[in-house]
Amino acid sequence: MSSVDKAILAVIAQDVFITNIAISEKLTKSISTIERHIKMLKESHLLQRVGSKKTGHWKIIK
Repeated sequence: MSSVDKAILAVIAQDVFITNIAISEKLTKSISTIERHIKMLKESHLLQRVGSKKTGHWKIIK
């Protein structure tokens, strides 16, 4: 797991309702970078989106 992955999980742990845009602003990374890392975290079964894009939340799976 990369340092960006760990940072994304840390930010999500603080606010499970955070958006990809807000994550990219907090970490000063591009949105495409955040989306790519989130996709890898989902494929690795470390992160899950519960509900819709608008009203859903993140769930960190350990």
